[in-house]
Amino acid sequence: MARTLLISTAIATLLTSGAIAQTATTAPAADPGQAPPEMEMVVHASGHLASELMGKSVYNQTGADAQDIGEVTDIVVNNDGEIEALVVGVGGFLGIGQKEVALQYDLAKWTEQDDARRLVIETNADALQALDEFDRSAFRPMPADANVNDPKPATEDEVKAAEQEAAAKAAREEAEAAAPVTGN
Repeated sequence: MARTLLISTAIATLLTSGAIAQTATTAPAADPGQAPPEMEMVVHASGHLASELMGKSVYNQTGADAQDIGEVTDIVVNNDGEIEALVVGVGGFLGIGQKEVALQYDLAKWTEQDDARRLVIETNADALQALDEFDRSAFRPMPADANVNDPKPATEDEVKAAEQEAAAKAAREEAEAAAPVTGN
């Protein structure tokens, strides 16, 4: 019985695929000497889809030498339905050891680079590492007396201060590394 069912299923599949193959039409062949015309690509809507933001790499500047400084891991939407912040994962490797920071959405700019849209936040990875870590627990139901960090996104001024702090830390570490070691 099972053998008959398998054989009849195989025959039905072959007959159906043959019928489909016979009815398929092919597109007329293009003239090999003539390339298709280049079509300018444009975005017809204003705004951005959340699905386009999630997982998007964040670059520190426009241009060919721009560095990938993080990845959008989440979006904070306020009670009025407006995007308040982008949560950016920075550092780590394949998500392990990554730190998340929240940045005001208006710090992000969209640019075109090599026929691709890029998300740019003009700062560096060290500055993002210097910011307070984003605390997701503030958005989950918790006891009223729970100790959670303020999920307020970093402003432009706070990012600039973090850049200065990161630069000062790097200078101190460089000076320490260059200092002669004295033995006792």
